[in-house]
Amino acid sequence: MEITGLGSAIVECPRIGKMIQQYGEIFLIRVYREKELVFCQRRTRALEFFSSFWAAKEAVLNCLGFSGPGVSRTQVEIIMDRQGRPLVQLHGSAKLAAKKLGIADFMISLASCRTHATATVISLPGKAVSSRNRD
Repeated sequence: MEITGLGSAIVECPRIGKMIQQYGEIFLIRVYREKELVFCQRRTRALEFFSSFWAAKEAVLNCLGFSGPGVSRTQVEIIMDRQGRPLVQLHGSAKLAAKKLGIADFMISLASCRTHATATVISLPGKAVSSRNRD
């Protein structure tokens, strides 16, 4: 299996909790897409899921070569499939960047506890962006 990129990120859950408390809806809609908000808010450990999704977005952006400000986190969407596995769906400039880099898919792993959340993402090559990465 050929790998085109690797990204990882770790975040402190209380830091994300503080951002949500301090900025509320403004923070949430700048970082998360509608489906992500609904999914996380319905969980008993919502903060861990928000933090895991944040870490996943950062790890995907690392795979795409983006770092720092300038790319909207909402361009990377984390979706859970029916078996509870995380999937990546790209939008906007993140989707275009993946296409230019020949990235067709991602493998993603999430882990969290009360204090930290982490994500590891591997990007995989392909000729066209896969169905999971279509708007």
